[in-house]
Amino acid sequence: MKAVFCLVAFLQLSCYYQRMVNADPCIEQTLAITADNKLVLYIDGDQVTDLQHANAFNHADFVPLSASTRVIAVNAQSNGKHGGILASSITFVTDASWKCTNQFYDGWQTTDFNDSGWAACDEVAAHGVKPPQQVDGIEPAALWIWLGPQSSGNEVFARKRLDCDGPTPTPAAPTPTQAPPDPVPQSCRGASGETGQSCITSCGDRVNGDYQSCKGCQVYAACHNGILHDNRPCASGRYWDDVVKRCEEKSATCQECK
Repeated sequence: MKAVFCLVAFLQLSCYYQRMVNADPCIEQTLAITADNKLVLYIDGDQVTDLQHANAFNHADFVPLSASTRVIAVNAQSNGKHGGILASSITFVTDASWKCTNQFYDGWQTTDFNDSGWAACDEVAAHGVKPPQQVDGIEPAALWIWLGPQSSGNEVFARKRLDCDGPTPTPAAPTPTQAPPDPVPQSCRGASGETGQSCITSCGDRVNGDYQSCKGCQVYAACHNGILHDNRPCASGRYWDDVVKRCEEKSATCQECK
């Protein structure tokens, strides 16, 4: 029976690695991910706020990735006894190709952040060994990763760079009856010069994450362990939306200047 189980496991891993070899990494795919014990996930610098199992290490969350996804960034916190990040898609798994650190850096989750000084994540356990069962939806080839032994620290920041830029969209030319839009000034704030009631100037007891800055619509603030990191820029032409917790072309919570 044990020999049969090992053969099945070997065939599963072989099939997965064959798919990885043949797969284009820059495709639309789904990320299955979990962390022991708390997960905060960013895709290309934008926080994913609708995770259903962010605090349940034995259940995976499933997040769609576009073909242009460049960076997956994870902030994982453990209970002080064990820690780990486990994830997979059709083209990659958690392994030593991910970068890890236990130090917080401003802008660490963004696509332009230079993580060349980070160490390779340590492969601390095989999938199914920690915890002693498979996490449904995550490939058997995925490995639990952390920085050092699982008990070495209670917080890790991890990054996986895909560097998929995707096709460059061609801007539509204005029609004869359509005037080109007026440029939006970089210092644009909300109507009446305010960014809305949701903006913050301090973190206090707020949970780690991103929030509306009171300094403008094209910037946002981040809270980490009670410390405020403010005036973090959105990409050009995008505005912070405090409902979806990311920079968008149009914001429901911070309006363009009129």
